[in-house]
Amino acid sequence: MRIWIPLITTLTWVAFTACSESEDIPSDLDPVVGAGDSGSTGGATADPGNPVDSGSGDSGPQSDTGSGTGGTGGGASTPDATVPLGPKCSTGGQCADNNSCTEDLCLMPIGFCTNEAFVGATDCDDGRACTVGDQCVSGQCVGTNNCNNSEACMATGLCGVCESNEECDTGNPCTQDSCESGKCLILPREGSCEDGIACTTGETCNNGDCIGGTPDSTRCDDGDDCTNDVCSATGCSYNVTAGPCSDGVSCHTGMCQDGICITESNCPDGGLCNPASDSCLYE
Repeated sequence: MRIWIPLITTLTWVAFTACSESEDIPSDLDPVVGAGDSGSTGGATADPGNPVDSGSGDSGPQSDTGSGTGGTGGGASTPDATVPLGPKCSTGGQCADNNSCTEDLCLMPIGFCTNEAFVGATDCDDGRACTVGDQCVSGQCVGTNNCNNSEACMATGLCGVCESNEECDTGNPCTQDSCESGKCLILPREGSCEDGIACTTGETCNNGDCIGGTPDSTRCDDGDDCTNDVCSATGCSYNVTAGPCSDGVSCHTGMCQDGICITESNCPDGGLCNPASDSCLYE
């Protein structure tokens, strides 16, 4: 039987004859939403709600930004990132976590937030009037107690006599903070720690500082063939790459454009690629 199917975003109509009257053939141009739907521009425009249509049915490229089950990852699935990714975003302002000791970034082209701790000495304000020299330490603002006679610098910002260890907590992962006889005792501790950079490993405490994190780029994997995922001392970065990519559908051929995998049918003799069955269909 002859079936007329409208392409979603154009006035072009494509006719083909189904191999079987009982087979429901999904359009190969249905877009799916995932890591690449950040609205990158340049080359073939990849709008997550609209495929790129060459006006010739499935033989034209389409934007693969999907949340499907692409076997090889590529741009076909939502990033299976080792580093925790936050909400979706298009600008860094959407990623604010109200922490002055983290850099709030919108990772492009995947369009997800991340909040990495600042590296090195960075001024901040811990909100306590009884501390001085506030500095960012492993993503937390830590100040030095400025109270007299080792009084506790309370969470209220006032000096006083402590009653619990929590009242002496500096927020430094490499100190052991305790309340002893109404006074705060802050001592360096040994052992592992977290430096606030999600893709580093093996950090240890040294004289009150969390140091020695080794960058591990595999922890930055965003599941996108079209980005080069790198971990450095400042966190993950995602650089757009060129070249072939895969959406996990064997009858598709893909190339990276502006960080997004753009695919088209590779079926011989003008066959139509059916992503649902991963097979070529013919009239």
